Amino acid sequence: MSKYQTEAGIECTPEEDKLIDSLKRLAKKWEKDGKRLWLYSASGSLHVMMHGDTDYNPTPEFTQYGGSNIENSVTTIDGILNDGGDW
Repeated sequence: MSKYQTEAGIECTPEEDKLIDSLKRLAKKWEKDGKRLWLYSASGSLHVMMHGDTDYNPTPEFTQYGGSNIENSVTTIDGILNDGGDW
């Protein structure tokens, strides 16, 4: 029996359970050590971003048009499908 399932009741595989647990462990570490960083999903790309408009990074957080500022992108994470859309 899986630890995780979709809202519709479809169970995850044991390997998917391990991946989810791994992300949860990362989230705990991220909360402790990664406070300057955040994740941004745009057009199917997952970016690690640095907060802007701060003492350590004066680069604006947002562009003049209100979007996230790509100049604060640290790296792109490949291999994790993602979508920045809404429900």
